[in-house]
Amino acid sequence: MHSWKKMTIKNLLILFFVILIVGVALAGEIFAYAPSNIIEAKEQSAHKRTIKETQFDDGSIYKPAHPDEKWIEVNLVKQTVTAWEGNRAVMHFIVSTGLPRTPTVQGTFRIETKYAKKGMSGPGYYLPGVPYTMFFYSGYALHGTYWHNKFGQPMSHGCVNLKTPESEMLFHWADPVLPTGKRFVESSEKNLGTVVVVHKGTSDDLSPQIAAGPDTQITISKNISGSISSVNYQRLGDFIRYLDGRPNFYLE
Repeated sequence: MHSWKKMTIKNLLILFFVILIVGVALAGEIFAYAPSNIIEAKEQSAHKRTIKETQFDDGSIYKPAHPDEKWIEVNLVKQTVTAWEGNRAVMHFIVSTGLPRTPTVQGTFRIETKYAKKGMSGPGYYLPGVPYTMFFYSGYALHGTYWHNKFGQPMSHGCVNLKTPESEMLFHWADPVLPTGKRFVESSEKNLGTVVVVHKGTSDDLSPQIAAGPDTQITISKNISGSISSVNYQRLGDFIRYLDGRPNFYLE
């Protein structure tokens, strides 16, 4: 009888610790990926803090601080990303944003970190080596996409999916500047991240007019592997290609 009681207590202790370990693991996963964890409670430094919670009800999207300021517009209705320099659109891409159950956060932010490649995971998925990843708010990022080709419709867990060649262009255009030979950079006071504006827009929004002209000058730098390391330009109009009647940019 005594032996049976010892065995029962031992089994109960084993069961208790198994339940405890599983519970802690599940709690950690839920904390890491639950929507409630999207907003960080800790104070951020000034260069990483959200600029403002934009309501987009004053007829304007973003007022650049100076005529050539870089900023990125994400239009959730049109499923587009537009890169701006002041009031001049220089790149325009068709993208995929968050699904209804995992929507992309809205507001005005700055790029916080950039990774040449970054593994991503969550409940039910693991994506190694996601290319040209730029986090702009907590777990939300703009990045290249190799696992689907259904751009122009919501497809993601909240991130902004771009075609990989297009994400590469945007990555090297946007700040903070990635130091030569590095694969990661964090926004700082001296290397400030580009503004990212995410908004719903309207279904009848007009596509931006991309600057174009006979004086187009483009310099493309490539590294040893042949991938683009930088893109310098005056105008990008000559790179417009039409896919299903929509402008997309590619490097030949």
